[in-house]
Amino acid sequence: MLDRTWFAQYLDGSRCRGFSREQFALLHPAGALGRRLTCVRDVMRLGEQLRIAPQETSIRQALVELRRTGRRTGAVMAVDSDGCLRGLFTDSDLVRLLEQRRDFDLDRPLAEVMTRTPKTLTPSAPLSEACELLARHHISEVPVLDECARPIGLVDITDVLALMPLEWNERQAGRGAPAAGASPAPSAS
Repeated sequence: MLDRTWFAQYLDGSRCRGFSREQFALLHPAGALGRRLTCVRDVMRLGEQLRIAPQETSIRQALVELRRTGRRTGAVMAVDSDGCLRGLFTDSDLVRLLEQRRDFDLDRPLAEVMTRTPKTLTPSAPLSEACELLARHHISEVPVLDECARPIGLVDITDVLALMPLEWNERQAGRGAPAAGASPAPSAS
C-alpha cells in the first residue's frame, strides 16, 4: 500500500524542485502518466499533412488541390487573407451535403458551408484537453492555432486513439486482466 503522506511529499518536492508538468512528462514519457501530461504539440499533424485553403476556394477545388497521400486529414481549414482561421470543412460536412443531394454546393466557396466557429486548441494545451473537446463535442478534428489565430497544426482523433491501446493495456494489467495477446492466468481450483 502506498503511503499517501509520502506521495504528497514527493509531489510537493517535485514542485519545489521546479519541475513543470511538461518536464515531468519528458522524464516519464512511456507510461500512462507521461501520456496524460503530453501536450497537443507532441501529437498534432503539421506542415504537408494539413489542408489549408482560402475561404473563397470552392469545396471541390479545395478537395482536389489539397489531396494528400498517406495519412489524410478529414478537414480543410479555411483561412482569410491574413492566414487566420475562419472555419473548418470536414469529411462529415461533405457527407452531409451528399446525403442531402446537394452536390451543386461542391462548387460553392468554403465560407458558405464551413463551420464558422470550430473548436480550437493551442500547441501547449494538454492532450487531455484535446480528448475532452473531441469527446464532448463529438468531433474528429481540432485545429491548433498560434497566438495570431493562424493554423499551425491539427489534432485528429485517429492520432489520439493510436495512443490508447498502450494506456488500455496498462489499465487492464493493473486490474489483473491479461494484456492484449496474453494468456489468462490459470485459475486456482
